[in-house]
This record gives sequence, C-alpha cells and structure tokens, in this order.
Amino acid sequence: DSDNEDEGLPTEATMEGPDVDGVTYVNISYGGPGDTTYCYMEITAMPHGPDGDMTMLSFMMSDGETTMMMENWFEVDLAMVEDNDDDWNWGAADLILWPTGSSLHMFDCGEQGVMGDDGEVEEGSQFILFTRANDDIADCVDQSDEAIDSDGDGMSDTMFHCDTLDDPSDDINMALVNDGNDDCPNYSDEYSQDGASYGTFNWDSMDDVADGFTAGMIVYGFSDHDITASELEIRIIEVDSTVDNISEEGHCANMDSAEKDIASVLLTIPMDQIDGTTTFTDANSKNWYVNYNDGDDNGYVNMGDSVTLYSPDTTYLYFTCAEIHDNYVDMYTGDTPNMMTLPGFTAVFSIVALMGAFAVICRRNEN
Repeated sequence: DSDNEDEGLPTEATMEGPDVDGVTYVNISYGGPGDTTYCYMEITAMPHGPDGDMTMLSFMMSDGETTMMMENWFEVDLAMVEDNDDDWNWGAADLILWPTGSSLHMFDCGEQGVMGDDGEVEEGSQFILFTRANDDIADCVDQSDEAIDSDGDGMSDTMFHCDTLDDPSDDINMALVNDGNDDCPNYSDEYSQDGASYGTFNWDSMDDVADGFTAGMIVYGFSDHDITASELEIRIIEVDSTVDNISEEGHCANMDSAEKDIASVLLTIPMDQIDGTTTFTDANSKNWYVNYNDGDDNGYVNMGDSVTLYSPDTTYLYFTCAEIHDNYVDMYTGDTPNMMTLPGFTAVFSIVALMGAFAVICRRNEN
C-alpha cells in the first residue's frame, strides 16, 4: 500500500543460472534499500525433468529489516514458457471501459430490483432490457414487468406508464406492452432496436447539449495495473446486425477476445495519440471527437481514468461496441485467460501454486 505511481513495476528483475549445482535464481526488487516501500524477493528453482520445467526450492522476501523465508513446505512447480502456444496464453491488461450512460430502452423494476436465474435478487440491479417486459417471465422482484391478473377476472391489473411527461392519462395496461402496436404517444411501450449501450443520443437542437452521440466511459480494472498508453488503443467494433444479441450490458458483454477479433473495426484510436480533444474518422467517414483524462496524472492508463467519445453523426451506432485493445499481447482487454502469467523475463515463469498469504503478479518488465 504505497503512493508510488510506479507501483506494480519492479525496479529491477533478473534471472540468473543455472549455477554449478543446477540452481536458477530469480531476483525481483521494488525501490531501493532504505525506502519505505522497499521490497526484495528471491526465488530459487531447479529443473525436475528434460522439458525445462522447474521445482521451486525456496522463496525469500525482505523489506530490509524483516525477512521471511519459506523452504520445502510443499511442492511448487514452475513452468518455463518460451513462446505463446496452445497451452499458455498472454493476459491482456486488466482494464475495461465502463459506460456512464446508456440510451438502450430499459424497463425500471423499481427499488426491489431484478430476480436472478438462481432465484436471488441480483446485487445492485434495477433495470432490465425492455424486450423482457411482458414476455411471460417475471424478471422484476415485484413482477411489475408482467401482465399479472391478481384478482382472477381474466384481465391484467398491472399498468405501464408511458415514458412521457408525468401524465396519468398515458397509462396503459401492461398486456399492451411489446404487443407489436404503438399504444403510447411516444411509442415507449414497444422494444425497438434504437439505442447504444455505451452512450446517449441528443437530437434536441433547442437545448444546450450538442446534437449527436456522446459516450462517457470510466476505465475500470480489478487490480492496480498501470499501463503505458502506447500499448493500448480504443476500438469501435461492429457486431452482426442480423442477430440482435443485445443484453443489459451491451452487444459485446458476453464476447471474449477471440470473438471480438473477427468483428469489423470501424475506428482505431491509439491512446497515446489523444491530445486534448482529438478528431478521428471512422470507416463510415463519420468524425469522432475523443478526449482522454488521466485521472491521477501518473502518465499511465489505469483505473479511474476516463474517455469521452462524441460524434455529431448518430447513424450505425446500435450494433457497435467501444473496447480497449492491448497491442502488447494483441488481444482485447477484459479477457485474461491466465492471470498468473508473468511476462517480461527472457523466459517466463508462471507460478502455478504459491503461498496464499503473499502473491506478486508482474505484468511486464519495462526494461
């Protein structure tokens, strides 16, 4: 727990050996002796077969005052990885773009929330995709998304309020929702493929908001990776418009990196080329105005940074996603098949089993 903006990257990392006894030494240090955040680690290992894999002999960790050594407490295998192959995979940066607004047509389940497939209330849930309203499956805890006949008279007692000004005369019976007919004055009772999961539209020329499409997104991660901007780019990709596979999280929420790889890329935005508000043009000849904010001013892309995309042209947006691509490992982020991979050494060690009380994962060696 330090305020060091280079936290996570070793000050020095070396692998030496084998020596005359066949022992290999991996030495990793953070900071220098005397620093409040100084940490030095040494792993010793010895080959246990002709394939080059090794068994760890000892693990030592010290802050210069206190030293902890663990030896031969249980067998730990170290796999020597020279190349990215079918058995071992690089892991992309643990960063995703989290949208702050959505124009997808959603149904509000209210404060009681959404019921999950396991019969338990989904934590923090309130909205479902509107296509799930009046589909004979109650997704809301209070069943407000379905036409319920509570008094047994053969007619639904559930009402739906059209998304217009607060006018009770616009209320219609839930049985009319998603029936293929527009019963609300603004057609809000029907699901339509008009929206985007990562931004909002504005067509009102009378307000102070610029017309067009705006997407505000927060960089979010599950660990403290600080990634150099030159290794990352934002891609707007287009999914198959013949298949409406939208979910509450968007079209690409359930896609892995390989599935995103085969999607068409409408726009590539190198993150190190965003200077203030920068203009990029996509494959449909529409202009995008892109802004990147380094939230903690540490010079790296990490959790808490933000990205804003704006385009005055709102066409071709429903079947698209905004994703981060990690050029260092050539894969989209948010899909890390092997989080224990430690790239950066001449040959890469992966600690298959290590002490549960202390684990260090170094994503890259910046030498």
